[in-house]
Amino acid sequence: MNRTTSPASEPKAQVVAEEFVWPQFNPSSAYRRFIERLRLARLERGLSIADMSDEVGLTFRLAHEFETLTAPLPFEWLEVWCETVGVPFADYLTIYRADQREWDERQAQLEIEAETHAPTSVKGGSGIWQHLRSVAAHIAKRFASLFSTPKETPE
Repeated sequence: MNRTTSPASEPKAQVVAEEFVWPQFNPSSAYRRFIERLRLARLERGLSIADMSDEVGLTFRLAHEFETLTAPLPFEWLEVWCETVGVPFADYLTIYRADQREWDERQAQLEIEAETHAPTSVKGGSGIWQHLRSVAAHIAKRFASLFSTPKETPE
């Protein structure tokens, strides 16, 4: 007996997963040193990246991207990673808080600079709002001229 598939059968729909792209990831030097410390601790324990990804519950790709500083690792997985290789997670939290303070200070400084360079008053608006006001005034003027009666001049 010959087994063949029917040409009338419909092909199965394929599910295409979108690849997630991290926004710009620019780790601090302290963060880079910490990740290197994690990598060395992993190697001391004799774990490959594949073993580590299985241990933590990540895909190989994400574990590799994390260790090569291509992508950050969410807290919950980073904590498991630290526990697995024997590095205190509190060390990471110290670095995280210091980086956060530096970021906040930088943002505050940028806001102060923006306030000192900002104009004190804006005359007539700018951009699209000024254009819209101009169009509205033009329409109002035309509308008024259609429904008004002309003034008679004395003879």
